[in-house]
Amino acid sequence: MSVHSARVTPVVTALARIRLVSCLIFSRFIFFWLIFFWPIVFGHSAQAAYSNYNSVLIGSQAAGLGGAYTALYRDSSAVAFYNPAGLAFATDSSASASATVYKKFDTKYGDLDQFTTASLRVNQGFFRGVPTASGSVLTYDKLNAAFSIVVPDYETFGGEIRSTASSVSLLNILDESLWVGVGAGIRLSDIRPELPHEIAVGVSLYYTARNLSRTVRERIITNGAEALVMSEEKNILGNAIVAILGVQSATSEEKVGTWNWGVSFRLPSLQINGTGSYFKSVVNTNPFSSVSENHPSVTTLTKIPAKLTLGLAWFPKEEWTISVDLSGYEQVSYRDMTDPGTEADEIHHRTVANINVGLERPLTKWLTLRLGAFTNLSSHDEPSESPLLRSGDRIDQLGWSANLGIETREHFIFTFGGYYTGGRGQSVQLLDQTLARVPKSQQVFTMLVGTSFFF
Repeated sequence: MSVHSARVTPVVTALARIRLVSCLIFSRFIFFWLIFFWPIVFGHSAQAAYSNYNSVLIGSQAAGLGGAYTALYRDSSAVAFYNPAGLAFATDSSASASATVYKKFDTKYGDLDQFTTASLRVNQGFFRGVPTASGSVLTYDKLNAAFSIVVPDYETFGGEIRSTASSVSLLNILDESLWVGVGAGIRLSDIRPELPHEIAVGVSLYYTARNLSRTVRERIITNGAEALVMSEEKNILGNAIVAILGVQSATSEEKVGTWNWGVSFRLPSLQINGTGSYFKSVVNTNPFSSVSENHPSVTTLTKIPAKLTLGLAWFPKEEWTISVDLSGYEQVSYRDMTDPGTEADEIHHRTVANINVGLERPLTKWLTLRLGAFTNLSSHDEPSESPLLRSGDRIDQLGWSANLGIETREHFIFTFGGYYTGGRGQSVQLLDQTLARVPKSQQVFTMLVGTSFFF
């Protein structure tokens, strides 16, 4: 080796490190700029009205790890949602991947319940099937792309809020969201081969649809006869565009003792449309009177705060994975119906953070165990003791997950398992024609079935 080449090599290495550090500093600057300034510029964005952000875990492998997936990438049904930069590390194309959950809601108002008693009723009632995640990944020379469909928010209830000898209050509610989008990821080393580490960037773009349907019925009985009947119906339909940016440092070969890290930032959405309807009637039989209001077409607004997630993944043994995610959400307040004269709900999302932890280890050559635990803290404040408007439920929850990955044949993986989340808190409901704070407990048992095919 010549003296000239010996001098040049350290210089090239130093320049590569300088470029790497510059890239990291620039990416951090972009993230912090977005966090502080995007909500100011695009303050009137809209998305689904979440109460608890981790009520639905996306994907097969990701759900088994408790949603701790920002620094990982092999689950093609989830990677575009958690961190699109992980798409760049996919070595195989995935024709399709899906994860369907069957949810059993055990929700009670007034008479609070716990996990120990709610779990005894899992075999009672009906499990509702929700196709929560499906997607496909195509690998190219430098740029990998994905198609993704996810349901990140789903809640349903039908039954009594309160039943006494003099009154009955009934509630039926369905609140769900569907996201359809595409994602892409590229390794910076494919652009700058001299970079010493594998760092990738990615972006996902989702078209979202939200559907809320709520019906309240109340009957008040006097002297054994029905004296008053109240009916209230509210519907919200909304569409928006959501973008997710990601950075990840990883390797396509997860070696023992190595670490992955990832950063994901979900921007506030850009609203496309928000419509709804509101109807209320009160009929009194003694003396007879009837009052009603009907708003068949109103403008609606729903929001979800921006989300920033930091993730780490460690590979302590061969084919073992330990992952941790820490997510933070910003504070946002709004009313979901903007037209005058409509009875809007007051939605306030407080600043909140959640943590997700996951473990994956092989049991045999064809069987893999995944375990996870996570917080599912409510994004809403404690309701007022004398509320003037409806507000979001405040139920701080904890959750855990477990599933098995079964490789039935080469490149084909079947997943079976589930997860649980639950807790107790407060809700605002209509009782005796008056809004009141009501104790509420919720236990949600979810069974998960997934399939993945790689080629």
